[in-house]
Amino acid sequence: MKGLQLINEINAIRACRSEAPIARISLAGALSREDRCPLESIIGAEVTLGSCPEWAKRCLLRFDDIALARAVAAEIGRPHASDRPEVLAPDAIDSFVIALAFGLVFEDDDGFLRGWIEPTDGDPSVWDLHLMPGEKYPPGHEPAADGREPSAAGRRRGSRPAVRRSG
Repeated sequence: MKGLQLINEINAIRACRSEAPIARISLAGALSREDRCPLESIIGAEVTLGSCPEWAKRCLLRFDDIALARAVAAEIGRPHASDRPEVLAPDAIDSFVIALAFGLVFEDDDGFLRGWIEPTDGDPSVWDLHLMPGEKYPPGHEPAADGREPSAAGRRRGSRPAVRRSG
C-alpha cells in the first residue's frame, strides 16, 4: 500500500522537523506547474535527482542541515550522504515523484492526492494503482472477489493497460 507508505514516510520526516503529521497531501495547483514538487513544502526538503555517482539518477531529499538529514535517514531507514545533507528518497516518495513528473497522479475535487499509477517492473503493459488511505478503486478496477488482482491476461492488443491493485 504505497499510498499509506507515502503518508507514513512524510509524517516521519515531519516528526524529525517537529511538525505535526498530515492526513492528506494537497496538490494545490501542482499538476499545472512544473517548477516544484508539492512534497518540498510538506517535508521541508528539496526533492531532486542525485548528482554523485552512487546516487546518479536516483531521487533524493536535500535538507538545509546535515544533522537533520542524518536524523531523517535514521527515522526512515534510508542511506544519507556523509558530506552533504542528502538522503536517498524512500520507494513511495520516489514512485510518487516520478508519477507526478509524467502526469500519472490523480487529485480529488478539493485538490488532494487520490493516488497515482506506475508500470510494473515485470510487465510495463500492466500498471500498479496506488491509492491514498480511504480512497476507493475506480469502477472496473476493484480487487477481484476472490482476492486476485486484476490482470492484463486476455487483453486485446491496443486496449488500455490493465491496472493491478496495489493500494
